[in-house]
Amino acid sequence: MRYSKNVYLTKRRHSDAKRQESRSVFLKSSGKVMTVLVGTVVVISLFWITRNFVLVTPYFNIENIVITGNKAVSKEDIIKLAGIEPGKNIFKLNLVKIQYRVKGNPLFDKVCVKRYLPGKVEIQVEERKAAAFLNIKGDFYLVCENGVIFKKLSSF
Repeated sequence: MRYSKNVYLTKRRHSDAKRQESRSVFLKSSGKVMTVLVGTVVVISLFWITRNFVLVTPYFNIENIVITGNKAVSKEDIIKLAGIEPGKNIFKLNLVKIQYRVKGNPLFDKVCVKRYLPGKVEIQVEERKAAAFLNIKGDFYLVCENGVIFKKLSSF
């Protein structure tokens, strides 16, 4: 009887040791998972706070709009066409949409829009050059070297 008790105690101690070992492995792995989760939450929170700060702070508001390359179209008309408002946050601008809006004017051949931090926007335009006149039913139009009709003349 005594032998069986010792065997029982030995088996019990062995199973207790296994349970203890598996608990420590579980605690170690769950600790690593928690560390990764907390780290991820901290990084996402810092990103969100920084993003909101940048989009709200007046430091990145548009203060200076520079137009280059224009001769026939005024700076004010290009700014109106672009839809840029001074005081608006520079990161809220969609440069591609601005480029397409300005290029929608047939007087412009090329348009490039750039953003300079903290508050400067530059629009570079290249106006079409007249290569010929076109007479359509008594109305005269300017035509560029690529064959694009870009301006109706009021009188000739």
